[in-house]
Amino acid sequence: YEVPKPEVVDPALVSRTAAAAPSGKEQQTIGLIVPVGDMGWFFKLTGDVDAVEPQHENFLKFATSIQFSGGADPKPKWTLPAGGRELPGSAMRFATIQIEAAGKPLELSVIPLPKPSGDEPKYILDNVNRWRQQLQLSALSADELDDTTKKLTIDGHGATLVSLVGTGSGGMGGAPFAPFAGGKL
Repeated sequence: YEVPKPEVVDPALVSRTAAAAPSGKEQQTIGLIVPVGDMGWFFKLTGDVDAVEPQHENFLKFATSIQFSGGADPKPKWTLPAGGRELPGSAMRFATIQIEAAGKPLELSVIPLPKPSGDEPKYILDNVNRWRQQLQLSALSADELDDTTKKLTIDGHGATLVSLVGTGSGGMGGAPFAPFAGGKL
């Protein structure tokens, strides 16, 4: 006797996924990737285009103020952007910087992620494409990366600045285990 296994879906994940679904309204991400030692430091501001675009100069001033401590485990410090307030980090975030904007405050996230030794250009490309995917934009090839990003030097470290506009949420939306929702591993 065989009975089909029912599809098990966690209702909490479904509601979270639905809430993160794009509204069709344009979102903008201004992001900075700074590889330092064996870490990549990601500084990302995302929200409605109307709220994020006016923050572009503030973001650049913030980016150029970043300095990394010395030693085996360098950490960044910075000057807060105009109208900014630093909140403690959480989970993966080193820090969250809240920026006053029309409507509701924006969040500038600061996240360190391990950087494998070796192919740094691929690391940058993969992460820029991850941000592009979050905004429902097509992936770039390695040849297109330099035409769509700006190279900066932040405290002596090479950095990549991006400004993206799309219709996704700009966040890491979706259920983290969505491929397994149908019961198949």
